[in-house]
Amino acid sequence: MCGGFRLFTCIIFISVLLAGPGLSAQGIVKKRHKTDREMVDRQHAADLERIGNIKKKLGAFRDDVNRRLGPDNRIRIDDPVDIDRIDDIERQDHFHSRKKIQPREFAYVNGERVSMRSEGSAESAVVGRVAFRERVEVISQTERIDTIQGVGAPWVLVRRDNGDEGWVFGAFLQKNEPYRKEDFNTFDREKKGRDFSAPLIGMITSRYGYRVHPVTKRRESFHSGIDIAAREGTPVRASADGTVVTAEYLRNGYGRLVIIEHVKELTTYYGHLAEIGVEKGQKVLRGDVIGTVGRTGNATGPHLHFEVRRGGDACDPEAYLR
Repeated sequence: MCGGFRLFTCIIFISVLLAGPGLSAQGIVKKRHKTDREMVDRQHAADLERIGNIKKKLGAFRDDVNRRLGPDNRIRIDDPVDIDRIDDIERQDHFHSRKKIQPREFAYVNGERVSMRSEGSAESAVVGRVAFRERVEVISQTERIDTIQGVGAPWVLVRRDNGDEGWVFGAFLQKNEPYRKEDFNTFDREKKGRDFSAPLIGMITSRYGYRVHPVTKRRESFHSGIDIAAREGTPVRASADGTVVTAEYLRNGYGRLVIIEHVKELTTYYGHLAEIGVEKGQKVLRGDVIGTVGRTGNATGPHLHFEVRRGGDACDPEAYLR
């Protein structure tokens, strides 16, 4: 009797436990489903808010572009994509222009403690100084040519490595690293070949460095030599002993050109010649006549274009002429 009563009591107790709220297997699953649904709803609401913010940013960007274009501009920016399919938006710094991006240009300073000025004129304030052989970036130049101590050149806006900017007189800049005459000893040349003789007697009408091109009028044009004006037919002489490596007409602007190779990777160029008096492979001595002054190629009048190159790089010829 007692054993049967205990068994009946245990069955009732177990039934009550199973019937209790939230303790059945079905009740646990329902509660979990409810929690998951709440999480999904919260995430969905957050996504909708995020997408709404994205739409506002995109719309503001579109309106700003259209405002900048102006009301009279025929080009109008509409929504470029389906806004409802946007997943994310982030800032990207891109710059677009119809103009071709010009490569950065650099030059070397060929003077001692050259003044940098606030504007492209000798009367403007000095804002800094650049040192001999310092490498600077060329930003722009003036169309106006100023003459200082008999030398004509534009003013060039340059930027130093530390970010400082200023205007430098163009005659103090050149394309390749400059050398002083006393530096020639490091080239291991004999004293006889250390200097070059002038190829002719005449007036220098354009020096080495940046200028406005006299034919094309192109700004920031680099002149790789010096121009010596003389009467057409004037004899042109070799500046030093060497071997003729080029004696022909070139269509790249030089016209009739003679190139002489000297010691230690040094070469001299003689351009715009009227007549060529030597042949390729010929040995010449300093002072030998190699041609005559002309105006062939890209030239506005009779003159000699004279270059000095070392290892293929153009140097300032006046630094080599004795």
